[in-house]
Amino acid sequence: MMAGIAISGLSGCGTTTATNRICGLLGIPRWNFTLRDLAAEMGLTLAQLQQKALSDETIDLEIDRRQLFFISKAERFVIGSRLAVWLDDPRIAKKVGYENGKPRIGLKIWLSAPFKVRCRRVFEREGGNLEEVTDFVGKRDFENAERYRKIYGIDANAPPAGAVVVDTEGNDAARVSEIIMSLAKGKL
Repeated sequence: MMAGIAISGLSGCGTTTATNRICGLLGIPRWNFTLRDLAAEMGLTLAQLQQKALSDETIDLEIDRRQLFFISKAERFVIGSRLAVWLDDPRIAKKVGYENGKPRIGLKIWLSAPFKVRCRRVFEREGGNLEEVTDFVGKRDFENAERYRKIYGIDANAPPAGAVVVDTEGNDAARVSEIIMSLAKGKL
């Protein structure tokens, strides 16, 4: 049976970049639907939806429901999101009403980088004031972790068992892709 690759990490670790590169290299479908994407769909800023999600768990449930739907339809895939590496956890499936059995994730990748490195990357990507970006990234990491712990009982600030940790501080996007491709051999 074919399976997919799930890529997760905290803000600024390179999840979107890695997801896009790997699906391009493998020529298979990609799904990278995140809180940022749902915010754009709803005509809100990320900060606005982040704030709303603190008191409305249906926001996270919708994102995760869409992710499970996608991977249930794809024979091979690359999925990237904060919770991608947990999508085969029965706590998520049960909470979002997913009834199609356990998703087929063949390789779980957790991208890591120190907090200051992640903040610098977010600042370089989005601009603004570095101090404000640093505060936002720290707040977002904390709030996301609290929400996922409350909704699913998952610690989303650390990789789950079975995930391979890939350092993105000391490796550029091309090297991260090489590492993931090497790990993917025989897994798909």
